[in-house]
Amino acid sequence: MGTLVLCADLRFPYDASVTVDHDSPEPLYRQVAGILRAQIESGGVTARLPSLKTIAQEYGVSHITAEKAIALLREEGLVVVVIGRGAYVNKDRRRQQ
Repeated sequence: MGTLVLCADLRFPYDASVTVDHDSPEPLYRQVAGILRAQIESGGVTARLPSLKTIAQEYGVSHITAEKAIALLREEGLVVVVIGRGAYVNKDRRRQQ
């Protein structure tokens, strides 16, 4: 598996020092979801996630890849997606952890 590089300062949820490994056998959407998951679980992201466009630009992935990453987090119950508004951290799920 490829190495994910997480920045030490998670206050900025889409810090450019966080990268995905385009040469890894792990799908990019899973890598992006892993980065966002880590930021949610650490408290680095507590409310609204960055837009799909921002995620795609910051991690150097396609819009579809960013969308799949958010969909994976939604399936896991970590985020709630509000059509036309964005993706938000599921507060109920964070309390259970």
